[in-house]
Amino acid sequence: MNILIVVFGYLFIFSVSEFLHKKYSWQSEYTRKVAHVGASLFSLAVPHLVNRIQITGIGIFFFIALIITKRISYLKSIHQVQRHTLGALLFPITIVILAWLTWYERLPAYYYAILILGFSDTLAAVFGKGKKITSKLSFFPSCLGSLVYFLMTMLISLVILASIGQEIPIISVITVSFILTIVERYSPWGVDNTSVPIVAVFLFQNLLIT
Repeated sequence: MNILIVVFGYLFIFSVSEFLHKKYSWQSEYTRKVAHVGASLFSLAVPHLVNRIQITGIGIFFFIALIITKRISYLKSIHQVQRHTLGALLFPITIVILAWLTWYERLPAYYYAILILGFSDTLAAVFGKGKKITSKLSFFPSCLGSLVYFLMTMLISLVILASIGQEIPIISVITVSFILTIVERYSPWGVDNTSVPIVAVFLFQNLLIT
């Protein structure tokens, strides 16, 4: 039963995204973000519903389903964007990887990675799209987006650490947030959907937890 709850939970999120795209003509860039945030929020509950083996099967199912829908030009609310990105395809694989790295005894690290994936990434895209400062900073073309990403990641770090009663090492929080911002910025083709959560888990366990 719990497996069905998880499967239909994700399918419901995709359905909402597709409804907004078809019924209200929302651009795919926006409906994609709706699905991204919704799937991230729902993923916070997944460890309490299924085990690692089950989420691995579910992840493989959605990975294959997303490949098929992309190839047949279905689920346009997710796939029809004007840039080459693997982000949507990598999302279910990332959940599986995080399950094996963090579930059960390291759930705070999982929550940390998922919140960054869902909120830091989305807000950076919203605030940083097309923003530039000066030509001297052309190597960092989305300065506003990266600043938002950095600040949101700091906030998530502080909230997670406070929620588990961990002493807050402010220098480490700043360092980790900066590293994750750089990883996100220089991960091409949506690979940050996987690279950032994995790095986030490693940094959380080794720099933020004492």
